[in-house]
Amino acid sequence: MAPPFKLKLPKLLLDELGSTGGLSSNSRPRQGPGSRKESRKAARVEKKAIRNGPPPAKRTKLRHAQEISSKRERPLSEQPSRREPARQQPHSAPKSILKTTKKADPSRSISPEPLRISTSVKNKLAEDDEEIAALEKKLGLKGKKLPQSFKEDGLDELLEGLDEDEDSDDVQDSRKRKAESDEWLDQKRRKARKARGLPDSGEDVDEDEEEDVDSEDDDGTSDEDESILKEDGFEGFDDSDSGEEQPRVRENPYVAPLTVTTTQKYIPPSLRQLGSSDSDALVRLRRQMQGLVNRLTEANLISILGDIEKLYREHPRQHVTTTLGDLLLTSVCEPSSLPDTLIILPAGFIAATYKIIGMDVGAQIVQRIVELFDEHYVNSISSSKETSNLIMLLSEMYIFQVIGSNLIMDYIRLFLETFTELHAELILKIVRAAGPQLRRDDPSSLKDIVTMLGSAVDRAGGKSKLEPGSKMKFMVETINDLKDNKMKTGGAASAVTSEHIIRMKKTLGTLNTRSIKASEPLRIGLKDIKDSDKKGKWWMVGASWSGDTAEEVNPVPVLDIPTLEAGEVDLIQLAKEQRMNTDVRRKIFMAIMSAVDYKDANLRLIKLQLKKVQEYEIPKVLIHCSGAEKAYNPYYTLVAKNVCGDRKLKMSFQFCLWDIFKKMGESDDDEAVEEDGADPMDLRRIVNLGKMFGTLIAEGALGLNVLKNLNLSYLQPKTKTFMEVLLITVFVESQKSSKRDEQAVAKIIDVAKGTPQLITGLQYFLRKVVSKTEIAGGKREATTVKWACAVAKDTLEHLVAIDNSSE
Repeated sequence: MAPPFKLKLPKLLLDELGSTGGLSSNSRPRQGPGSRKESRKAARVEKKAIRNGPPPAKRTKLRHAQEISSKRERPLSEQPSRREPARQQPHSAPKSILKTTKKADPSRSISPEPLRISTSVKNKLAEDDEEIAALEKKLGLKGKKLPQSFKEDGLDELLEGLDEDEDSDDVQDSRKRKAESDEWLDQKRRKARKARGLPDSGEDVDEDEEEDVDSEDDDGTSDEDESILKEDGFEGFDDSDSGEEQPRVRENPYVAPLTVTTTQKYIPPSLRQLGSSDSDALVRLRRQMQGLVNRLTEANLISILGDIEKLYREHPRQHVTTTLGDLLLTSVCEPSSLPDTLIILPAGFIAATYKIIGMDVGAQIVQRIVELFDEHYVNSISSSKETSNLIMLLSEMYIFQVIGSNLIMDYIRLFLETFTELHAELILKIVRAAGPQLRRDDPSSLKDIVTMLGSAVDRAGGKSKLEPGSKMKFMVETINDLKDNKMKTGGAASAVTSEHIIRMKKTLGTLNTRSIKASEPLRIGLKDIKDSDKKGKWWMVGASWSGDTAEEVNPVPVLDIPTLEAGEVDLIQLAKEQRMNTDVRRKIFMAIMSAVDYKDANLRLIKLQLKKVQEYEIPKVLIHCSGAEKAYNPYYTLVAKNVCGDRKLKMSFQFCLWDIFKKMGESDDDEAVEEDGADPMDLRRIVNLGKMFGTLIAEGALGLNVLKNLNLSYLQPKTKTFMEVLLITVFVESQKSSKRDEQAVAKIIDVAKGTPQLITGLQYFLRKVVSKTEIAGGKREATTVKWACAVAKDTLEHLVAIDNSSE
């Protein structure tokens, strides 16, 4: 029987498949060398296994032990020689294109035989591992890598060559990479030196040497990446070591770093230049205010004033006041003569701002007007009109109650000292604009001006020598007509001006319904403004003032009435010494001080016909005069008792008392109310005011509830003295009509009903202070005070019981 015929593939196909046999499944594939990709993959797997294996010392010892045990188990003939090359592992044959019933597992054919280690070797290895672990513990070795201290001591040299056989490829690769990186860095430094024109140092490097594309430096940056960085402008970032080497100084962490400070010369705040932010803010503020001033008319004056108030809230007051004054005065101080109607509008706006914003605005603008007038007056010529416009502005401000008659009269006296055409024109401006009001407000000063006018005319050669139709002759006739109340109107132009003034006064009158900060004109003179740098701005709240005469011990003099030669009282000088700086205060002061008794004083106050806002100045003047006396004077208390008959003035006394508490320090605010300047709350003033208010409370003009804003348990020393004097006066004055009247004391204390804080404070203060007082006076007064304290305590306990039962 013939053997079965076996199918065979063509030889060319068999050569490509790498097989010499047929299609039989029993034929074993020929093992040949693997591809380059597979060999690289195997190398990576082997390196990964080495990295994840035991430490080098253990791994080397274990490897030697395995080799020894394998040598012992295998015959000597089968042991490979060290000089023979390592036998290559067989690779799997290429897959057949035919379908097989069972897939062969190539891993079985190439898997090595498992090593057999004897028990004695295992025990020896375990002992060695324990010994190694003990030594590592003593040396402080806890990781795969040696610590830095181990290398610094030079002990790493002892382990050199132990794992040389196993890690020789890794060491060579690392050394190769390090050499390549050093060579790359050296080449880059050479290029940098060459680009900077520095002399080259070291060995030459071949720039044409080709480097491997896949080679990378220690940071993982290839040469291509470096070239890209250089093109983008990042060259030189790693060249810190190129060029000359500078010694590195190690910083001491325990010593503070030295900072070089340069001392600069001190510059006062007034001479310092504004920062860029401040100058920009001032520029923006000026632009905003310039737009408001440009749109200013009589119709929108109130709305523009509201915008100015908003600017005062958002910006510093000094910046807004200075900018506003400069803009308004720039529009008035023109080299050409302005009609009166154009000056009325800025004067009215200044008056409105003065009322709403406060006295400091008007004071600063008036001072600036005086400075501008002096500047143009010194260099004035006959054709200059700046001085004429400024004088007209001052006259209108006097009409609108911004300034008093003092400043206007001082300017008239100044102009009458020398009789010239310019002075005659300026006097005519004042007299025609504000002459009738000057005659009403200050007739005595007008008489003095008429007398000075006669002397000036006599010095000029008499009235007959004046040229007819000249300004000087017309000025003399106008002043004489004003004295005789025969002043003529100026025709149509004067009528138009009067209409504008009346409308502006009505507009300003609508502001009286709001909270007014300045209701009275500034009573300052020309000398006060010019001497403000030496003596201070006494007309401004908080400003220092050295006085008109020599230095005095007290800032506010004691009320000592001066007399004239004929025995008359010089009330004008006395009012000036007591700082009655407004017309209303001066009139009230003169009415009180010139009266025969308290009834006459009340009649004089009624005849003044003060407005509602002006009446609030009466309590302030009475309190000032009472505190300024050398000893307590009951005259002011009697006048105040009649004034308290009006409910509004009674509330005004209460507010004045609260202001006194603030001056004594009973306020959380840093700013204390200083209405009358820097009045010192000395012991004399405290005693006088304590007796005055104590008498008013005892006689029922004021109630005990005016003390409700005080915490009587915690008082300042001055307030404690004031309250002690006040309550003693209340108890003593309540028992003048009878010896022991419990109802009088109970009636005064009952007013505290409904104010638990006041009741508690009175209980504490009466028990701790008033009942133990030593300033009650005589023995009789001291006994009366102790008895009244007992009655007051019982009344207060009754009030507490009522409050508890109502709850």
